[in-house]
Amino acid sequence: MCIGVASTVGRVAFGLLSDHEKVNRVLLQQISLFSIGVFTMLLVAANAWVYMILLCLGIGLADGCFFSLLGPIAFDLCGPEGAAQAIGFVNALSAISVTLGPTIAGKLFDHFNSYTVPFLSAGAPLILGALGLFAIMCVKN
Repeated sequence: MCIGVASTVGRVAFGLLSDHEKVNRVLLQQISLFSIGVFTMLLVAANAWVYMILLCLGIGLADGCFFSLLGPIAFDLCGPEGAAQAIGFVNALSAISVTLGPTIAGKLFDHFNSYTVPFLSAGAPLILGALGLFAIMCVKN
């Protein structure tokens, strides 16, 4: 519930923030993706309920930022002709991880009898993806 409420607030707040001309939307989305990965990995260190709630609020805000910028960034990068296809492609890739993620996490828990490996495994691809996208931004056109 905390993630959902924070995501709603994040969608509105970051949607308004990204409308400013001085804000780099792509960089903002990469920071949010990186943050989701870090917060997910930090969940294994949350030894009190309050820390878990704070991390979930952070995940929700970053999630709201990430998803509110999908459409505008697709439109900016692919133009009006390719935006729909770009959004569909991103949603298809997301569906794979959403479908397979819980099954793989369950198998990892069964094997290690701990939630540490599943949460670290869930956060790592997000961090690597954000770093990869950042590296692409550093390359000259």
